[in-house]
Amino acid sequence: INAEYMGTPLIHSQQFTLRSYFAYLLYTPLYLAGPIMTFPSFITNVTSPKPISKSYKFIYCIRSIISLLLLEIGSHYIYIWCLARGTWAWKEIGHLYLGYLTLTAIWLKFNTIWKCFRLWALFDNIDPPENMMKCMSNNCSFQSFWRGWHSSYNKWLVRYMYIPMGGSAYKFLSIFPIFGFVAIWHDLKPHLFVWGLIVCLCLLPELFAYHIWRTNTFKSLRISWSARYIKGVFGSLNIVFLMMCNIVGFGGGLEALSDILKSYTSMDGLLFTLGCVFLMFSATQLQFKYDELKSTSSN
Repeated sequence: INAEYMGTPLIHSQQFTLRSYFAYLLYTPLYLAGPIMTFPSFITNVTSPKPISKSYKFIYCIRSIISLLLLEIGSHYIYIWCLARGTWAWKEIGHLYLGYLTLTAIWLKFNTIWKCFRLWALFDNIDPPENMMKCMSNNCSFQSFWRGWHSSYNKWLVRYMYIPMGGSAYKFLSIFPIFGFVAIWHDLKPHLFVWGLIVCLCLLPELFAYHIWRTNTFKSLRISWSARYIKGVFGSLNIVFLMMCNIVGFGGGLEALSDILKSYTSMDGLLFTLGCVFLMFSATQLQFKYDELKSTSSN
């Protein structure tokens, strides 16, 4: 594995000591609930720490406090955790709406936990990776969603599973054992295996479409004015599928997915879904504009 490609620093063999290993295993911020950090990265941070400015720590501390306040206020007034566990709520409130609220609450919960423990490490001059790279709602593809959600775990999977299994040359096959492992890593429950399988089945068309889109056949279309809207259509469908997949894994389960599919047999269900796709299409255009502004400001 190319360590430099993975962003992992190369360290001397003399640094692989038992004391260093136990210091890495038992480092409190990362041991309890912090982001995943490789051993070479940890040792490099200890022996040759990069300066972390006080302004960065202060701003990150403010962001962590805001995330914690949002979580506390939201949990106090919305009762999302109780609603997510009640089967009646999924039918009364609506699967997609309650599923979105549940996933947002899960994102905010883990964002708060990981930010607080990463902040602890930052004050110790250890710079672990950021786990939540972007807001959950600012995603319109499966690939970007999984790169941004629990980012350090994603990098670990890439390093120790994706690349050893052939990397991009076999990505259409390697996603199945990877998401099977992710399902086991979460918990040994049948609906999680179904969730992993559904994610793979939804990811395959996106990988294929992305591969075709990057060929010379669509070169002129990629730079045309319509490219933004074509990506918006597929992005809006991806958002709906993302919500449905994660409802199975972390929301109402297979029963909720069954109810959603049954609703498609009625005209009201189809019209509601089309309305969701139109709404998500508008959201993707905002996402594209935000990414353009962010790219412009960084340059």
